[in-house]
Amino acid sequence: MKLTHLCLLLTLSLPAQAEIHKCKDGNGRVQFSDAPCPGKTAPARKPAQTRKPGGDPAAYSPAWESAEAFIRQGMASSYVDERGTLYRSASRYVCMAIREGMSEAQYDRAMALQQELQVKAQYSRYADSGAQDSYMATTLMGVASGTCHY
Repeated sequence: MKLTHLCLLLTLSLPAQAEIHKCKDGNGRVQFSDAPCPGKTAPARKPAQTRKPGGDPAAYSPAWESAEAFIRQGMASSYVDERGTLYRSASRYVCMAIREGMSEAQYDRAMALQQELQVKAQYSRYADSGAQDSYMATTLMGVASGTCHY
């Protein structure tokens, strides 16, 4: 029962993605709003860059192979410091793999690992271990969005 409440609390406490606008009203008082200030238009935004693996189905990223090896070692490690070091090394290679482009098979393995790490983090008995696994799962989300989290 307590685990269910904890999971619910953690889910509800995730940060929301909203814009906050700071405006001055007619009396010079500062107001905060989720809508743009009256009389001002919101700045144009660049569309989010989403990037699947390289266009060539035969693309191959040696960096991804290194990242995957570090991630698997980290997942097997029971030592938080060692896990963190391995995951930081993996993050560098994940960023390199995003730049190089990945084969479809490498991309699929990255997404499967990301899901596995999310589950592992959720059911971790130790907060530090769960935080490390969650960090690596977030880093792997960069593979899906084409952005680096390192």
